[in-house]
Amino acid sequence: MLLGKKYFDFNNDYDILFSWWQEHGSFPPKREHLSQTGIIITSDNKPVCCGFLYKTDSKICVFEFVISDPKAEKEVRNAALNLLIKETKNWARENNYSLIYTSVNIPSYIKKLIDNGFTEMDKNQTHLFYQL
Repeated sequence: MLLGKKYFDFNNDYDILFSWWQEHGSFPPKREHLSQTGIIITSDNKPVCCGFLYKTDSKICVFEFVISDPKAEKEVRNAALNLLIKETKNWARENNYSLIYTSVNIPSYIKKLIDNGFTEMDKNQTHLFYQL
């Protein structure tokens, strides 16, 4: 397993991620809702997971819409997610952010984030959106 990183390309990668969101039973975001800063982790040049970083006008960036290939082997997926978290932290540091915010409801992913240095702030939240 050779892990690599590439940046999300709307023209080539959106349909792959859309299918992953559907397979996971998640709400697939529209293209217009995704940040221009998406990081994809690959294994042997095949996409395994992706996450998006949203820039703000403060020292906080937002890390959201993380998704993985539901057909990827668990070992590969776990290694790829750990690398995605590492690359996210590197990007935030390089862009002078002092805090990465994310909201998560999957216990195994929460543990992975905590194992990678994240701090749990709140529990049992409901996330809402308002469609304009």
